[in-house]
Amino acid sequence: MQQRGRPGVIINVAGAHLTPDTVANAMIGGLTQRWAKELSGLKIRVGGIVPRHRHRATFEMDDELIRNAEYIVSNDSFNGRLLEASG
Repeated sequence: MQQRGRPGVIINVAGAHLTPDTVANAMIGGLTQRWAKELSGLKIRVGGIVPRHRHRATFEMDDELIRNAEYIVSNDSFNGRLLEASG
């Protein structure tokens, strides 16, 4: 992407099929923010998605993960932030 001069997007996703863990969510949030700062000069945005509720993932959660990923990719101003997915 860099060689072609095209912007890029990285989406960090916490294990949606696992129960949410505040430490894991904090880690995903920290990585997302740090990478967003480090990669902004290369025109690469970074976003993250973490699960919201403590239960097994459902098809609804999978759909919400997809919608959140689509939002991050399509929103050029989304960088260094997290979205929550619930089922």
